[in-house]
Amino acid sequence: MINTTLALKIPERIKRIDELAHNIWWSWHPKARDLFKALDYPLWRSSGHNPVKVLYDTSVEILQKAAADPAFVELYDSVMADFDADMRDSQTWFARNYAEVLNGPVAYFSMEFALHNSLPIYAGGLGILAGDMCKEASDLGLPFVGIGFMYPQGYFHQHISVEGWQQEIYQQLNFREAPINQVLSPRGDRTITTVKLHNRNLSIGVWLVRVGRVNIYLLDTNLDENTAEDRQLSARLYTADPEMRIQQEIILGIGGVRVLRALGINPAVWHANEGHSAFMNLERIREEVEKGIPFNEALRKIQLSSVFTTHTPVPSGHDSFSHGLIDKYFDGFWQSLGIDRDTFLKLGQPDVRGQNGFNMTTLAMNTSNQRNAVSHLHEIETKRMWKALWPDTPEENIPICHITNGVHVPTWIGLDFIRLFQKYFGPDWLKHQDDVELWKKVHEIPDEEIWEIHRSLKSRLIEVIMGRAQLRWAEGEVNAQQVVCMGALLNPQILTIGFSRRFTEYKRPALILYDIPRLKRIINNPRYPVQIVFAGKSHPAEAQPVEGEIRPGHGRGPAAGQGTFADQQGFGSGFPGADGRAETRATAVIAAILWVAIRARSVLLPFVLGLFFAYLLLPLVNALDRRLFRLLRRHGPARILAILLVYLAILGLIVGFFTYLVPVVARQVQQLIANLPQIVSEIQLRLAGFQEWYNRNVPQWAKETIENQIQTIRSRAVASVGGAIAATVSAIGSTVAAIFGYLIIPFWLIYVFYDADRFGRGLASLIPEGIRPDALNLRRLFDDVVVAYVRGQLLVASITGALTGLGLALIGVDFPVLLGLITAIGDLIPTLGPILAAIPIVLIAVLEEPILGLWALLVLVGVQQLESLLIGPRVVGDSVRLSPAIIILLLIVAGEIGGFLGLLVVVPLAAFLRDVVRYLSLRTSRAEVLPDDALRQVRKARRGDWG
Repeated sequence: MINTTLALKIPERIKRIDELAHNIWWSWHPKARDLFKALDYPLWRSSGHNPVKVLYDTSVEILQKAAADPAFVELYDSVMADFDADMRDSQTWFARNYAEVLNGPVAYFSMEFALHNSLPIYAGGLGILAGDMCKEASDLGLPFVGIGFMYPQGYFHQHISVEGWQQEIYQQLNFREAPINQVLSPRGDRTITTVKLHNRNLSIGVWLVRVGRVNIYLLDTNLDENTAEDRQLSARLYTADPEMRIQQEIILGIGGVRVLRALGINPAVWHANEGHSAFMNLERIREEVEKGIPFNEALRKIQLSSVFTTHTPVPSGHDSFSHGLIDKYFDGFWQSLGIDRDTFLKLGQPDVRGQNGFNMTTLAMNTSNQRNAVSHLHEIETKRMWKALWPDTPEENIPICHITNGVHVPTWIGLDFIRLFQKYFGPDWLKHQDDVELWKKVHEIPDEEIWEIHRSLKSRLIEVIMGRAQLRWAEGEVNAQQVVCMGALLNPQILTIGFSRRFTEYKRPALILYDIPRLKRIINNPRYPVQIVFAGKSHPAEAQPVEGEIRPGHGRGPAAGQGTFADQQGFGSGFPGADGRAETRATAVIAAILWVAIRARSVLLPFVLGLFFAYLLLPLVNALDRRLFRLLRRHGPARILAILLVYLAILGLIVGFFTYLVPVVARQVQQLIANLPQIVSEIQLRLAGFQEWYNRNVPQWAKETIENQIQTIRSRAVASVGGAIAATVSAIGSTVAAIFGYLIIPFWLIYVFYDADRFGRGLASLIPEGIRPDALNLRRLFDDVVVAYVRGQLLVASITGALTGLGLALIGVDFPVLLGLITAIGDLIPTLGPILAAIPIVLIAVLEEPILGLWALLVLVGVQQLESLLIGPRVVGDSVRLSPAIIILLLIVAGEIGGFLGLLVVVPLAAFLRDVVRYLSLRTSRAEVLPDDALRQVRKARRGDWG
């Protein structure tokens, strides 16, 4: 099926390039890859080697230019000739040797297929094997068809958080840019078949993936006919929810059989790759029983054409469902098999997981005649594990064999080695890859050539690791220590050991820590340095994938030899009781801090203020540190230089302030002091006039009342003066200490900035591990809001001060710059600040001329109204992403309920609570989002809010 959009833009001369892009055949044929590289190499790189995306993103002009380029057309013709020859070859290995053996294709059912990274519907080894089987079947000419799932979110992309924990990120697949084609029913709609799930019918759609000669049909439940919940059943690979899991496996097994029937495909052999798809044999038995064949005879018939491959050597890796779930989804199905419930349940028993459930591997074993493990040792272990199925059979005679896993050679051998083998083995060496004599020729290849290719490939691997580490650093998601642990300092010239496996306990990733002294001797040997690269994902359901901690930054020795943990890895801690110890430590530390703070509150005040400013400036220091690290490649010097640059910037602001603003303010202060005698005389004259008016017009009883109140106030003032003197004497020592503290704060903050990451990790260790990622992310959201709010308030105060100074200058009030500065400072204090700032302004204006005082008051009121109703809500709202209307309402309510304190905290508190609600809703949703992913989504949502 040719995509209409692409067909319209691709020139006629090269129109089949779309057909080639939609067949994974190109992925293991170097000339085909070269064709897409030649079209637009930068786009090829940026697309992740996705030819479909390359065609969509390439302009019509470039496509037309390519169609007119003789060199490109020659390469295109050569590739298409090879493609057609492969697709039409009637003399394949299978056709020459076994043409009459099968009367239909092999149907290969697998939960995942790893074909290429442009189609991310795989998790690991199971999918790798399935993908290689399809490619090899195409090369051999084996009739073969695959059945799997179309996962639009695939398996998760992995990130390691700042604290060293795996974070799962799910990304939606762009169907248009994937090498897939939609399959339609004869009616022209998307529904190919249906299956029953409990009390409802589920519609199943299909996507076709072409892998050379082989077709893979991927099942999709995201159809309009299905409920919103059912449409998510095919969204993700390997969900942890057992009910969703059984629904997926019913769709794959039963639905997969029905899809093949609907498409007119009648397989000769049915192969289940692991137990996930074992329900397919139940559906095939049902078909036979429906024809009138008794159950036992139908079972024997189905067994003869069924193959089962098991991969997992531990009981916990085999799916098992409770009898309650089996009853819910198969009540009524066993009647269609002609058996009762107990007989049906026995098909999935015994359960090697010890849960008395319905085991899918047991079902596959019971309904297949050919059962194979994936290596000789795995065969021995599998026979031991499943001996209960054949209790009277000696273990060595249990009917389980092994077929050792192999790889699809053109996919997994680097292009440099392919060229080397062509040079020494001949151009057709791939056709003889299973010939033992061929590989004896390896000894004829000079060691130097093999070694040079090895070094080149290792250098490219390290470039990829370093590129990922640098990208994470540039995005600001990791600290400098993690960048080192992620591979930023890997050396391509020394021995590199790789451990690339899924991180789970039975794969023994912690085995390297079995003999710590020996490990230290190896990685700290200066003559023979070693670096170790770990890569792998841990299943989201495995909260404790590895017993013990193997997290970035642990260990000793040179950075290059401590074990480098790339961006695809998962580590965790499996120590019981850690949360309780953390809570105890946290309580003790908090109590100690509070006791010290109360005892030394006056001395600690400057340090608290210093920490507040450090809190506001730390993001700037970290940003500079990241950029300088990319230049200097050393954390310590980069951090020191970043701190010094921030200090120089602050010093520049202070110098600018004293150079340009202070002289103006000083002149106005001097003028104010010079005018004080005149101002005092003016005040005295006005007081004398007031005294005369007071004596003449105020009744005697009122005078007595007023004088009594004044006397009371005077007595209290005298008493308070004595107390104040005593308090002042007692506070002299504290004051001296406080002054000393203010003087050393700038020097103290240097160490605070430098060790901020260490302090942060120390505080994080006090938080119980179970809630640590969420607690740290909420702190980051709080940081975002506070920094944004303070920045907004400073901007509002500056605008208000400038407008006040300008207004006072326009109406002729003296000292406008000084009074504008006073207004800006007062504006930082809600409610009381603007009133206190207005008193000297109005007083100075009135003393010049009473009417001027009225004008000054109008200016102040006007600016404050402008600030309260327009500037403040707009600027602060833009900073914390809240609507001005909401901010005004919040201030009114908070002022009424909480007074001064309410006005001070209501806006940042509201913004923070909004982010908290969003974060917790993401974390507690049915499709639970992981902490770092939730943090990114909340920040993204905040940017999309009002503003």
